[in-house]
Amino acid sequence: MKSVFFFLASGIWAIGALWAQLYCPRIPEIPLDKPFVINMTAIGIFLNNLKMILFNISGLVSCGIPTLFTLLLNGFVFGLLIRNAVDAGLPLHVIGFKTLPHFPEYIAIWLSGAIGLSGMQLFIRLTRSGTVPIIETDFKIIMKFILLCLLCIFMAALIEKNIILTAISWE
Repeated sequence: MKSVFFFLASGIWAIGALWAQLYCPRIPEIPLDKPFVINMTAIGIFLNNLKMILFNISGLVSCGIPTLFTLLLNGFVFGLLIRNAVDAGLPLHVIGFKTLPHFPEYIAIWLSGAIGLSGMQLFIRLTRSGTVPIIETDFKIIMKFILLCLLCIFMAALIEKNIILTAISWE
């Protein structure tokens, strides 16, 4: 698997974020009178991120189509959040500081996106030769990417859990 898939996944995610910046109106204020439940344990955060990663990786066997949609949607939601934060008057350094703890999560999304988008390459191999010769080096690289994704979402879960505890204790 080539690093081009990582850059392709990041680029698709960025297109989603740019799309939200350019073409979506500001979201009206969300009423906070109804409480919502979020699983704020590190395990809950890890499992939620794991679902996203597995869905991205599913593109490996489905020609990368689900991966393409999840990358665009995830980037789009990120772009909407940034746009609304800017429209609400938050300074850019505050926005950057608030999104920085999620960086391991973004890396995991892009790495799993690279794995899922490589399904396109497997599909091309299949249509050209009639078989899908999975090279041992391809398998090893995919497994390394998956392990790196798991490490990233584990770190993200621990970081986000500590941030949530800190934010709650400030109130």
